[in-house]
Amino acid sequence: MTTKEFDLEFDVLYDNVTSGKAPGLNAYEKSLFLTKAQDQILKNYFNPLGNKYQEGYSDSAKRTVDFSNIMKSSSISGSIGVNTTYKNTMIYDQPDDIFLPVSFNLRNTDGKELQVKHVKEDELTRLFSKPYKEPFKGQAYKIDNSTTTKTYEIIVGRAGINDNYTLHVRYVRVPSPIILTNFGEYERVLGIEDGYLILRGLRTVSECELDPLIHDEILDRAVNLAKVAYEGSPEAIVQYSTNNE
Repeated sequence: MTTKEFDLEFDVLYDNVTSGKAPGLNAYEKSLFLTKAQDQILKNYFNPLGNKYQEGYSDSAKRTVDFSNIMKSSSISGSIGVNTTYKNTMIYDQPDDIFLPVSFNLRNTDGKELQVKHVKEDELTRLFSKPYKEPFKGQAYKIDNSTTTKTYEIIVGRAGINDNYTLHVRYVRVPSPIILTNFGEYERVLGIEDGYLILRGLRTVSECELDPLIHDEILDRAVNLAKVAYEGSPEAIVQYSTNNE
């Protein structure tokens, strides 16, 4: 679906769900709702508790297709953690454009791999209370409750610190916003300051990057978000906050 199609169909559906009573939305407002809908669907589809089917990314062939255009892989070199809570910890920087991680694995220059196990900090306390105070052979522990937001803390064990492991991350990158019009032209029509309208650093037409199979879902959700915003009632907000993907 092109931005022009998004624009036209949004108007038709919005008039229908509001029975034509709501004031029309401008292109900037529709772009905001479409981008927000895209993000919500993306988060819910990757969180099994966020959708009615209780399925994550790997559980649905459809979702694999839906997000294939924004899947990406990155190889990250690490550094030995300094002032970290746990010994033998490597620090890896997150990719700048990451939205949601899908999988991790560690591989050294000899091709040796370590399975990365996600472990919460309270579970680490239990594991390290045993005599063997490091990950089992062939494993590494990724600390899920890390207080850092831009790095991954991974415990590799004594041997792994010297093996120069590279972290390989497969992830969903941040999708571009859906922008229906060039905001510069729109600002002149509205008579507002040039450069005022911007959406995630962009102000020119930006097509939806997700597979066309999911475009109708994005459109439907965006229209309903707009309807909820128009009604503004607590009942409407609660009703649409219910997981409905």
